[in-house]
Amino acid sequence: MMPTQNSPSPSTSCFSIATARETAWINATLLWDVRKNPVKYTLQLSAITASVNATSNLILVPVVPPPAA
Repeated sequence: MMPTQNSPSPSTSCFSIATARETAWINATLLWDVRKNPVKYTLQLSAITASVNATSNLILVPVVPPPAA
């Protein structure tokens, strides 16, 4: 079943702008706390980058199946 404009796809149905903003605020706070320690800052930034990458891959999935060959 194709999602319509009013029904979100299963991959995005648990996505929340409020949760995304809260997560961004927490990440910014963590980076601010470790800003004077280059090693901790780099490790934290790498963890955030990996998390965003994984989340993006889960959200950006094809909704329409590829055409039959």
